[in-house]
Amino acid sequence: EGTPEELLAARIEAAWPAHGAELETGSTLPAETGITAVAVSFSKGCYPGQELVERMDSRGAAAPRSLRVVDLDASGSVVGFDPDTAVVTSRCGTRALAYVRRSATSA
Repeated sequence: EGTPEELLAARIEAAWPAHGAELETGSTLPAETGITAVAVSFSKGCYPGQELVERMDSRGAAAPRSLRVVDLDASGSVVGFDPDTAVVTSRCGTRALAYVRRSATSA
């Protein structure tokens, strides 16, 4: 229970993705979100994208980007990462969820 802002803040702190913000049908890889262990069944029958998901899991491949909890400065820019490597998807105050490229290095 809580206000919409409190629930958003809790979701961000838990790094839990939401449809329409961090999850886009057909374009988001489960490995990018960090919830593969609870969102993907490796014993279920066929489903769209199964081959890619299984290949990434079996090879231990890193996703091209990952969802992270980040801090924002007063202007709303991500603290510690080059703006070209981090895309904010949800924000609440000075905390946010952002997709950060695998090649990104923290400043």
